[in-house]
Amino acid sequence: MNDYTTEEMFIIETARKFAQKRLALISSLIDEEGQWHADTIREMGEIGLMGTIIPEKYGGCFQSYRAYYGAIKEIASVSGSHALTLLSHSFCAHLITINATEEQKESYLPKMSLGKWLGAVAMTEPDAGSDLSQLKTKAVEQDDIFYLTGRKQFITNGSKAQIVAILAQTSDDKSMFNKSLFLVESSCKGFSAGRSEKKMGFKGSDTSEIILDNILLNKNNLLGKKGQAMLTLMNSLQCSRLAMASLALGIAESAFNEALRYSRERRQFGKRIGEFESIQEYLADSATELECSRLLLEEMARRQDLSNNTLAGSSMAKYYCSEAAVRIVSRALQIFGAYGYICDFTIERLYREARLCTIVEGTSEILRGIIAKNLIPI
Repeated sequence: MNDYTTEEMFIIETARKFAQKRLALISSLIDEEGQWHADTIREMGEIGLMGTIIPEKYGGCFQSYRAYYGAIKEIASVSGSHALTLLSHSFCAHLITINATEEQKESYLPKMSLGKWLGAVAMTEPDAGSDLSQLKTKAVEQDDIFYLTGRKQFITNGSKAQIVAILAQTSDDKSMFNKSLFLVESSCKGFSAGRSEKKMGFKGSDTSEIILDNILLNKNNLLGKKGQAMLTLMNSLQCSRLAMASLALGIAESAFNEALRYSRERRQFGKRIGEFESIQEYLADSATELECSRLLLEEMARRQDLSNNTLAGSSMAKYYCSEAAVRIVSRALQIFGAYGYICDFTIERLYREARLCTIVEGTSEILRGIIAKNLIPI
């Protein structure tokens, strides 16, 4: 981290201090109650964290992708729920920053940067997760008006967001150009949130169904060009995957530090358990995977800051960091033994949270396919 600028370090340190001083006090309570903590999300906006991906021109504090990913990691190491909330919000903000008209940017980004408006991205449906060709949400155009109807599922921030980027089918052809993105305010007629899901982990983040009942939109609601949604999403998906890799790394680092501390304190058979060869092997494997995760993520973030395409690289980082996080947290729980299975210990929560990291923002199976196709074009 020695080559971070003063401004980048300020963002990362702000995230670290907020996580340690504010979120550490309530992270267990958030998981136990499974409740949305609006006050801490508001505080994140007040200190600039909700605008870490938004340019300064629109009220944000964006310095680099590296700094944004660093902030995500620091928050995730203490509260995965807050990190996931910020990630989804930032995914929407990034889509607007890269693809929106100037009018759209000025309308939404300043409010999003302060956390006054929360963002979300709605792609997934009951029958369209990884396979977006099965998308059923439609925006039918008549006389320059779009009638948006459909149902979205598993949407992070879905019932809390004020602005949602919604993926919909805008033509009946089967090409990649039959989908468009729309910016839809949750206050508009026909927009409603359905059931909020009860999840294994990340219980303080909102994951909801979104119901779209014949919402009237015009061309000003289009995000990017009609029919260009898959191209529009490509750049921001690379960003969100690296953010998810950072979130997984934060969880993994926290689990490793817990296990390392415990191995130095816990005594069995007259000595610290960290002196046993089997425990040392667990720690050595985890330390190595952590370092590999950090280096891979750092390199891909550097490439992104240089405006290089990171389609394969972001897939590699998200795939490796998330899978490594599952292994690292699993070893940590094994080191804790029966205590690791008890809800009073942080490891139990981290174990549940790590599991999601291999699923969202591209499953490991999908990401391996992307990586392979960039090695051997089909």
